[in-house]
Amino acid sequence: MSIEVHINDKGLKDMPLRIAKAQHAYGNQAYADMNIYVPKRTGHLRDNSSLNNNYNQVNYREPYSRSQYYGFINGHPIRNHHPKGTVSHWDAKAKANHLESWKNIIIKAGGFDGLS
Repeated sequence: MSIEVHINDKGLKDMPLRIAKAQHAYGNQAYADMNIYVPKRTGHLRDNSSLNNNYNQVNYREPYSRSQYYGFINGHPIRNHHPKGTVSHWDAKAKANHLESWKNIIIKAGGFDGLS
């Protein structure tokens, strides 16, 4: 009794490159989509942020960024974000509104749509 096995390795050889391209595209888009929900009075919090070299972490460098993100200043809740539509936990808001488009970006940028 013999068994014949065929392995379709199409796309596996360049998988690290595909993953890197997908991560780059997703990171940039998620960063841009998140930024619209970041509280903005003068724009310093949005302007003093960056995406790290691996495209998987956004860094906010303003001293008050933690308070804005968690929604508390000195233990008191922040009530008025400027302008309307900005929120604390802006990453969760962006994820809720943009997750499907992020998935599509990953599939397209990584060339995963043709793999099966």
